[in-house]
Amino acid sequence: MGISDIVISAPESSIIYESLYAGKKTICYDPLARYIKFKSLSHTLDKCTSYNREDFFELFDYWLNLSQVEHIQYINDNVQKYYNAKVGLNNNIKILREYIYKNNL
Repeated sequence: MGISDIVISAPESSIIYESLYAGKKTICYDPLARYIKFKSLSHTLDKCTSYNREDFFELFDYWLNLSQVEHIQYINDNVQKYYNAKVGLNNNIKILREYIYKNNL
């Protein structure tokens, strides 16, 4: 994940949260729309979840062409409010893993 430009995950996977916390461009792909009514973070965030192939490719193009400045603005406007620590720091995944381990999550 650390060297990825875009992270694509199945719905309700912990990878989604790690990726968002790391400040990565993230897509949750739920082609069967099994989790469409869930209130999870990936379904709450704009431009995070796709439910069909066409939407997936549209989101992929969106994230691929989003500038670094626009991505930082997206993180600040949409993602940061869900995390206590600053999103996108180099050690965020390590901190998150330590927290999960420490709290037996």
